[in-house]
This record gives sequence, C-alpha cells and structure tokens, in this order.
Amino acid sequence: MQITMPVYLGRNNYHGKDRRLQEEAERWNSDAAAVEKHLTSLLRNQSSPAQEYHYGDIASGAGVDESIVTELLRMKTGGTYSFTHYLE
Repeated sequence: MQITMPVYLGRNNYHGKDRRLQEEAERWNSDAAAVEKHLTSLLRNQSSPAQEYHYGDIASGAGVDESIVTELLRMKTGGTYSFTHYLE
C-alpha cells in the first residue's frame, strides 16, 4: 500500500471530561505527529526506487515506542513490522 505525502496518521479526538482519557489522547496525538514528521522526512529523502521501512527504525527515529508506531501504521500500510515504499 502506498503512503501519500505528507504523511497523515489518525488522531484521537476525545473531547470528554475524563482527565485520564484527555491525557491519553494528547500522548497519542503527540506520538502521531512525531511519527508523521519523521516518516515524511524519510520518504522525501528516499533515493532508491523501493525502500523497506521497519517500524522499529521509525520508532527510534521518531522517539516513540515501537508498539505505538505499529498501531499507527499497521492499518495504513498492511504490514506487521515494516512496509515498502515505492517511488512513483
């Protein structure tokens, strides 16, 4: 599956009064923004026609736990631990 640029990942749109859920949503959204920024940079700088990206490497570069990266990207890419991006 092709990821379009700039990369956009889903956000948690919780607007209730539960402070714990508000904080969880804030963390999720902050992590999503960090992954978006890092992944967009990786894809823009890609020089090979096909490049495999591992979730663990993305997590390290973005400063986000790998389980969060996996959750953010699995639905978008269809991969379990990585995905391949092809230049058009």
